[in-house]
Amino acid sequence: MHEASVTEALLRLVLDKAASLGAQKIIKVFLVVGDLAGYVGESLQFYFDRYSKGTVAEGAQIAITRVEPRMRCTSCGELFARARFSFSCPSCGGEGEATKIGTEFYIASIEIESEGEILHE
Repeated sequence: MHEASVTEALLRLVLDKAASLGAQKIIKVFLVVGDLAGYVGESLQFYFDRYSKGTVAEGAQIAITRVEPRMRCTSCGELFARARFSFSCPSCGGEGEATKIGTEFYIASIEIESEGEILHE
């Protein structure tokens, strides 16, 4: 349910940006979401649809690029996806440590309609 409040904030940001660009309609919002961020795409779209009613964002779609978590090997520096039940580097066997890769949550861009043109901002 934490998607509700984050989606409200997301919508405010998107509407502000669209207004500054003179958009008549927001077509699509492109997000980057790490798998560890804990946000479910369907829930984000559900709340976006609910909160955007009556705005230039009504009917806009959310497109999500997922980011898989990565660990960094403390021995060789390799970034790797953790295997189940293991923290070992697949390259050298060294110990992996957590990184922030996979915790992302941000707006990459928006697609708008302005003066009859489709723009990707």
